Amino acid sequence: MPDICEALVVGAPPEAVFDAINSAEGNRAFWTDQTEYEPAEGSVAVFSFGPNAETQFRFEVTSLYALDEYVRTGASTPPFSVY
Repeated sequence: MPDICEALVVGAPPEAVFDAINSAEGNRAFWTDQTEYEPAEGSVAVFSFGPNAETQFRFEVTSLYALDEYVRTGASTPPFSVY
């Protein structure tokens, strides 16, 4: 499977963006309100979609460095990472 890369330009300070994507509340506001997330290396974030959460994406937080690098690796099929 080819890599899929997406860039998103945000008009906010890097600290605000990091805080938003590194919290369950921020992910709920940005992606899906059905988010379970603990900002800690080794934790698994679950992003669910649908009235009964029938579609889920699971990510393991494999690396967490404020403002430098933020990596979530897909723990479901297909695997993918967010940098």
